[in-house]
Amino acid sequence: MILVNTRASTRVNNLAEAGRSLQSAPYHHCPEKPQMPTYVMLTRVCPEIVRSTHTLEDLERKAMDSIHAHCPEVKWKQSYAILGPYDYLDIFEAPDNDTAAKVSTLIRAHGRVHSEIWVATEWQRFKQMLRSLGPAPTPTEMP
Repeated sequence: MILVNTRASTRVNNLAEAGRSLQSAPYHHCPEKPQMPTYVMLTRVCPEIVRSTHTLEDLERKAMDSIHAHCPEVKWKQSYAILGPYDYLDIFEAPDNDTAAKVSTLIRAHGRVHSEIWVATEWQRFKQMLRSLGPAPTPTEMP
């Protein structure tokens, strides 16, 4: 479970601002240097472990200390408190899937939580990958 340092309303406002920024952002090329894969983690906290805002902050501190100690190569990009079936959305970079799985395991070790991790590809990088595939194959006729 990754909990945020600031109030949930601030995180929700930051998410809205980020969406507006993306809509008006100019086209940017992907950097040529290799980057670590980006991961998106959704976390749902069981209500029984949330006794107060201090409990949430304590859980966040312990989880982040553990991640920094066991996965120093992980680069935390963003954290959001979200509305919906999950409580938090975190974005981080890790060198590989095993390290991302460690992050998820460390989060779950600090309380009763459910988390999912997805690998994410930056949109411009995805389009470059598509272009590298060449033209689409011609559909074959079905017998």
